[in-house]
Amino acid sequence: MRKAGAAVKTQTAALTAALTSTASAAMILLLTGPVLQAQAAPADMNKATAKYTAKDYQGALNEFKAITAKEPANALAHYYMALCNQCLARVGEARSEYKWVSEHSSGALASQAQAGLAQLDKVNVRTGGSGSTSTSTTTTASAGTGTAESKPSNDLIDRSGKKMEEGKDKAASAAKTAAAPTKATAGGDKVAKIINFYGDNSRESILMEPAWEEVKNKFSKYTCQKVNAGDPLCDKYNVSVFPTIILLDKNGNQLSSQSGVQSFDSIVSTVDAANAKK
Repeated sequence: MRKAGAAVKTQTAALTAALTSTASAAMILLLTGPVLQAQAAPADMNKATAKYTAKDYQGALNEFKAITAKEPANALAHYYMALCNQCLARVGEARSEYKWVSEHSSGALASQAQAGLAQLDKVNVRTGGSGSTSTSTTTTASAGTGTAESKPSNDLIDRSGKKMEEGKDKAASAAKTAAAPTKATAGGDKVAKIINFYGDNSRESILMEPAWEEVKNKFSKYTCQKVNAGDPLCDKYNVSVFPTIILLDKNGNQLSSQSGVQSFDSIVSTVDAANAKK
């Protein structure tokens, strides 16, 4: 019984890690047009998003629920509720909120909700009662009997374990990133360093954080650095809008500067374009 209980805890932890990862990927959206319809008071939203950013998912969920109680049509709050539920491994609730947003909003936010639903489908889980989840199962036919038996799938746990290990490695090296010298340009690429100028109180900076994490993973061969508003480098590169992504070559020369919330694909395209220039 103890071994079974330990196995359930391990599977639950792995599932939560996988869902949290996909929730981060679903976080990028553009705060324009219909996205801002029926928005709560900035102070309420700022308090709720601050808790989400601090990974206090239950606390953030409670705040967003209070907002939607006052403003049931607040699509952005519903979207955050989907993210919180996903990070808490409450697949059923997350799916319900994503579906609501996709049906009651339009533009970028609706697209992100649909992407969130697609990501939940990729994390192959079964949902039980309220908020309950279990790991995916693989059905096979028993030899000689013709009956089907279900075996727990270890794929989700294996992939989640790798993500957690990668996270530990990144955390250990994060403190060294800002002071680290620019890496030598890899493979003849012109880009050697990517700087993310951000603001602690900038909602746009917070929304772009998941994309930045993906960028760091993809371009690990480059130096990736975050610079907070007020740092002398902001004056050096004339940065006044946050977030702003700046690309530098191995000599510190600026190759590109893009301001505002950017998706992972957008940043990748900018890097590729800079490397392709003659």
